[in-house]
Amino acid sequence: MKTNTITWILRLLLLTFVGYGIFNVISLNVRIADKEVQKAALEAQINTQTLENQEIQENLEGEFTEEEIAEIARDKLGYSLPGERIFVDITGK
Repeated sequence: MKTNTITWILRLLLLTFVGYGIFNVISLNVRIADKEVQKAALEAQINTQTLENQEIQENLEGEFTEEEIAEIARDKLGYSLPGERIFVDITGK
């Protein structure tokens, strides 16, 4: 009778250990998938920033055209050409 009890306890312990291992494997797979999604998002951000950095570098190295200067003056500095009328949307839409 005693060996049956020991065998039963050992089987229960083995089953518990296997169940714990399976749970950990599934949990790790879920975490890996989440990290892969985060990695893909970060790689997309890196690519976008790299392209933006290249554009800025090209702008710093090259000369601006008249159109680029006028666009920067309008958009970023709020300037306009003489006689040009600027309309501002105040509706907030």
